[in-house]
Amino acid sequence: MKITFTKIFQASTYQFKNAFDIFEASFLKVFVYFVFLNLLMLLPVTLSVTEINEFDYERFGMTFTTSTIPDWIPSGIPTSCVIENGYLDCGMDHIFEYELVDKDKTYTVYFNVPSDVTYDETNIIIFYHHGIDVHIRDSVVRLTYIGFNGTDFADFDGMDQTVAADILFQDFFQSVKPIIILPIILMGVGVLFIANLFLVVMISALSMLFKFNQSDYPSYKNMLKLFMIASTIPALINVILGFLGLSAFTSITYNFITPVLAYFMYKASRIENEIIS
Repeated sequence: MKITFTKIFQASTYQFKNAFDIFEASFLKVFVYFVFLNLLMLLPVTLSVTEINEFDYERFGMTFTTSTIPDWIPSGIPTSCVIENGYLDCGMDHIFEYELVDKDKTYTVYFNVPSDVTYDETNIIIFYHHGIDVHIRDSVVRLTYIGFNGTDFADFDGMDQTVAADILFQDFFQSVKPIIILPIILMGVGVLFIANLFLVVMISALSMLFKFNQSDYPSYKNMLKLFMIASTIPALINVILGFLGLSAFTSITYNFITPVLAYFMYKASRIENEIIS
C-alpha cells in the first residue's frame, strides 16, 4: 500500500482508525511530514517578525540612534545624491568621508564610492552605488538599499538635526533588518523543532513500557511515527493561536494534545484491526 502525505493527513485528523496504516510509510516520509508541521507552526511568528517596522536594534549592539548625532547630519550630506531603485547616484565622482562614533568606537563612513574601489580597513561603512558594505572586525556584511525607498538627500537640507538623523538611521537599519531577521527565524525553527522532536522521542520511549503486557504492541519506530502524525491537529491549532497573538500558549497546547491524540489514534486503530481480524 502506497502511503501518501494526503493519507497521513487524513489518518491524523479525522480517520484515526487508519493510523496504523501509516506504519507502512517510510520513516523518512513521516519525518518530512513532521518537519513540515513544525515549519507551519512557526509561520505566524515568522510573519510577525518580518512585518516589524520598529525594530529594537539595541538588542543587537547597534545604538547609533541614541548616540551623539554627528555634526555632518544633515549639513554635510551632499544634497545632489538620490537613492532610487536600489542605486545611489550623486551626479559626481567625489567620495565623501565621515566619522560616526558609537559606544566609544569610531566608524569611518565612505559615501558615493564606485564599485571598483575597495578598502582594507575595519569598522567602516561603505555606501557604494549599488549597495552598502559594513566592515566589522574581519567580517564584511553586504546590504542593499532596501530601507532607502526613493531617498532624496536634498530633502534633508535645513531639516532639524534630530529628525534627519532619525530618518537616516531608520532607513539604514531597515536595510540591516533582513540579515537580522533570518538568524532569528532559523533559531526559532531550530529551537521549536528540537523541543518537539525531544517530546515525541521521549513519550515514544515511555510508551514502550506497555510492550511488556502486549505482545503485538507496535515497535518503537512505529510509535515514533504515530506521535509525529499526532502533531497535526496541535500544529493547526497553534497556527490559529499564533495568528490570534496567543503564541505563548502554543507549547502547552502541543505538549498536552499530542500524546492525547496519539492515544486515541492507537485505540481507534487497534479496535479497527480487531474488527477486521
